Amino acid sequence: MSEQEALQKQNPSAKTSDYNARTLPRILTVTDQYGDPVQNPGFTKSNQLYFEGKAPRSELVELLDKSIPVYHPVYVTEHGDFNFYLTDQRSGDHEYSVKDSNGYESAPWVITLDITDAVSIDWITGPDGQMIEDNGSTLFSELDFVGQGEAGQKIELLDNGVVVQTFAVNEMKRWFGNVKELSTGSHEFMARGQKGQESAVWRVLIKKPAPLSIRFVLGQENYQLIENNGATTDQVVTIVGTANPNEKGWVVTSANAAEPFAANESGVYFTTFRNLAAGRHSFSLRSDLGRVSAPWVVIVIYSKLP
Repeated sequence: MSEQEALQKQNPSAKTSDYNARTLPRILTVTDQYGDPVQNPGFTKSNQLYFEGKAPRSELVELLDKSIPVYHPVYVTEHGDFNFYLTDQRSGDHEYSVKDSNGYESAPWVITLDITDAVSIDWITGPDGQMIEDNGSTLFSELDFVGQGEAGQKIELLDNGVVVQTFAVNEMKRWFGNVKELSTGSHEFMARGQKGQESAVWRVLIKKPAPLSIRFVLGQENYQLIENNGATTDQVVTIVGTANPNEKGWVVTSANAAEPFAANESGVYFTTFRNLAAGRHSFSLRSDLGRVSAPWVVIVIYSKLP
């Protein structure tokens, strides 16, 4: 028996104490929406808080405020790290702690919030309703904004330091905005209140959309490429082209026929039309994002009997 084992046998609490010291979850840092640290106990005018800490790796931990869960459980990384990002926090005294799946709870982190006139951008989405993270990217040139401010006041939305629109804050201290025709490239959005309060910057990269196009048409019966305005005896053709990754919509014809298309992760789609009647068929794409491609014309002719 080693000396350490002998000591633990004589004093079982030493083993338990050592176990707890190594496994108890703990909050290491809290920062506000401006990137400033919030002490324990501390004070902030930010309604957004970012928590970082340590806990047993691969376990679930949840964030509590005065013993009430305020965020869904998250997994601890293999390095024993976890983080939480809280938004929409209310004024008053808060006692944040972290509890792991074994029931161990960290020491509280006490913060007093005064957000009576705080201004924030809480999230940004595209027309598809999907959130665009800070420092994220999108193919959309139209964005929707949701934030907070002082009730009854006006909020200026700035893009790269220039005011692009002004929005009203409702009685629930919420403001909503929509901005169209944004250029491709980097954007730094910030909300500013009438008293000069400023939100944290939300950075978004708007990428140039892939062209919505028909690249070629393939006759399936004779396995021939059909040029634009070309003729074929095939009554089954496959349309192949490009779109944004995962973009969806319809390939429509001048005869009011339609088949769905769905681009893959590489932005390529394949759509097949069958039983085409003899005559002129004009194919074009209409995506769910409102985009329309240039047409591709195929002339179907019946083969003559010998």
